[in-house]
Amino acid sequence: MKSVAKLVYLFGIVALIFCSCAEIEPTFKFRKMPIASGELRLLSMQVAETIGEDLPYEVVFTFEAMGEPRIRRVCFRWLSGKASLPSPSLYCYSWEAQTDKGIDSACTRWLAEGPYAESSPLFCANVENIQYGRPGQFTAKIRAQNVEQFYNELEAYAEYQHGEDSGISNKISTRIRVEKLGQ
Repeated sequence: MKSVAKLVYLFGIVALIFCSCAEIEPTFKFRKMPIASGELRLLSMQVAETIGEDLPYEVVFTFEAMGEPRIRRVCFRWLSGKASLPSPSLYCYSWEAQTDKGIDSACTRWLAEGPYAESSPLFCANVENIQYGRPGQFTAKIRAQNVEQFYNELEAYAEYQHGEDSGISNKISTRIRVEKLGQ
């Protein structure tokens, strides 16, 4: 009887050691930081999967915000997901893509206007139909201009104002396919 009790006791200690090493909540590290007061965070963007030159499109955004910030406009650019040359400008683009800063830096303008342009010039649109909630939703109407066949992403961020403070949301992107008219 004593040997069975010792065996159960030993099994309990081993189980306790294994449980103490286990990760209780593995999804914890993937949670997003909470939203600060007055902050706007874009969650998703929906647009037609196939884009044609000089046609109008409606882009639907979902967002989360603390309070009800006034969304002034949304800015976009068409992107190519592949690099066309290795250079310091590519480093600049990579740094910008990894941050939540505005997408109209001097580096981006050089890339958009240079001979190896990998993105379109920045263009902005007004927002419509803002619905606050958890999550909220709004739309923006754009016209597909300056779209090249090698672009395969549409990137966007929102400019907003909360009280006296103004800010820029995070950047989000979605995959697209460009079709030239007459093909």
